[in-house]
Amino acid sequence: MASQVYLSGGPCSGKTVSADEIQGGLVAYIACGGGFYTADASGQRHNGHIVFDYAGKTKPGPPTPGAIRAPRAHSGWADLQRSFNHHWHPALRNSERFTRAALRSLSKAHKVKR
Repeated sequence: MASQVYLSGGPCSGKTVSADEIQGGLVAYIACGGGFYTADASGQRHNGHIVFDYAGKTKPGPPTPGAIRAPRAHSGWADLQRSFNHHWHPALRNSERFTRAALRSLSKAHKVKR
């Protein structure tokens, strides 16, 4: 038996359909009553059924390239470089110092022979 999908909102609100009716590729959708339904982002379930929310009368598609903007992406990279350059050398010095101390301690430790 195929899973069931609960349609929330829009012209088919409250209707339960078979998961076999899911169409689309990257953005899965169900067409019903002249509208389109997409999977609920919260992942909630209604009586054990997958919930699809009303998305409007326009067929859903993948997000358009360039729609996502990261205005501080390059300055974020500069911040990362600055932080790395500031903390790298002291961390490396400490690591070498602790390694030498551990080796000194091991050389003084009592050796167990088999």
